[in-house]
Amino acid sequence: MRRVLLALTCCALSAPPLFAQEAVSLRMIDQQVARIGHRLAIRNEPLCRSEGRTGFWSGFLASSLALYGRRERATLARTDGLGAQPKVTFLVPGGAADRAGILVGDVIVAVDGDAFPTTVPDKASYAQLARLEAATDGPVARYTLERAGQQFVIPLTHSPGCRSRLTVRDTPRLNGRADGTYAEINAGVVRLTADDAELAFFVGHEMAHNVLGHADWLDKVGRKTARIRETEIEADRFALRLMKGAGFDPMAAVRFWQKVDKKIIFDLLSDGTHLRDKARIRFLAQHAAALEAQ
Repeated sequence: MRRVLLALTCCALSAPPLFAQEAVSLRMIDQQVARIGHRLAIRNEPLCRSEGRTGFWSGFLASSLALYGRRERATLARTDGLGAQPKVTFLVPGGAADRAGILVGDVIVAVDGDAFPTTVPDKASYAQLARLEAATDGPVARYTLERAGQQFVIPLTHSPGCRSRLTVRDTPRLNGRADGTYAEINAGVVRLTADDAELAFFVGHEMAHNVLGHADWLDKVGRKTARIRETEIEADRFALRLMKGAGFDPMAAVRFWQKVDKKIIFDLLSDGTHLRDKARIRFLAQHAAALEAQ
């Protein structure tokens, strides 16, 4: 399992180390999910502030050799220039980091004066990324960067937005999950989508669970089938609103779920906690049309 580091707002996640070729194949998925999630979160900040939870987004992805097993490190050091400390690998265009002048390739030496280790741990670890994510718990953090052999500090004002961190999991399964903090998107879902709008529905659905506090609510009332089903329906409805607020076509949700319906022959996702696929398609079409009519 791999974390997308977008300062997403605010689980410990673990995974086997990735092979170098797997890292390459997932890079574009990471970036697409990061870009779409950022757009959904930032453009809908007023909605989430009014009806749910908000947090902060840095607008960058970072990686280091610490994320990978020992077999992969030499290749990644040579091909991607990764080292022991986090390196900025992607900037959301127009995001907080982009506006502040951070560049792809900058090495993050420290955050708020707390330096990252200059040696690589024996085993793959997400500790560095956890520290970077924690930096976005507040509106501002001071990033010490190294560029062309020179170090300097940038006080980065994070962008306010809907509250959810993002993580991409390398599995072909056509589902995801949300735990109150992370919206987990499976790579199989991304590969099934035809465009950003279709993916925006799925990302928005998982983010909606976190924005609306569904995990906390279910902990209080109990995780009975009917209660979970209620949150799933609410997340679908809210995801369509997030899509419209971010400038995506809500009808893309219908197109996406029609493809899922064809792929999952036995309707495996509809165990009572979700609407069955045909009913879900009708629900999405009805609410998407209502949004378009507004």
